[in-house]
Parts: sequence; structure tokens; C-alpha cells
Amino acid sequence: MDLYRGWNAYVDGMGDLTGELFIGLIKMRRLTGDNPFTIRFDLEAPDGEKRYAEYAGNTLGKASTKYTINVGTYSGKRQSQRWRGAGAGEVYGETSGWLAALISL
Repeated sequence: MDLYRGWNAYVDGMGDLTGELFIGLIKMRRLTGDNPFTIRFDLEAPDGEKRYAEYAGNTLGKASTKYTINVGTYSGKRQSQRWRGAGAGEVYGETSGWLAALISL
């Protein structure tokens, strides 16, 4: 999925139900409200190496805060030297906006 998009694509959502999908910040906020939630990123490098990052206890702010996310506790598998010190987008050469900031935590 091309992540080089404007703010509105992140607010409204992008992708499709049969492939890669980001439901959008509006829908995420409707689903979560003020309740804590867990988010997981499953990542695979071009050579097939797989890692994940999971954050529990997150909350997503309202539109008036530009959907500020309060990040909870990290758990995951990114121990290899290749992944150390790099956000997922840096490994793949793709970073963009809100999602990139979240992934690189």
C-alpha cells in the first residue's frame, strides 16, 4: 500500500477489504472511543524474515486532538541486529505521517 498520502487519506481510510487496508482514524475512533486497545504490526522483510510489534493499553484521541495516540506497553519480536534501531518503515524504505510515527516507536 502506498503510504505517501495526504492527511485526509489517513482520516478517511485507504486500501480495500480484500487486500491491504487501513480503516481510517474516524472509524478507529468510533470503534475504540476512550477505551484502551491493542494494536499489532506484523512485518516481513523482502528476504522473508518476520517480526512483529504489539502495543497494549493504547488510546486514540478525538478529531480535535488530530487523533493523538497515547501508546501503551510494547511487546514484540525485533531482536535481530538488522531490525535494531530502525522502525519498520526504515527497514522497508517507506515512512509516512501518522502511521510511520507509530510504527517507529
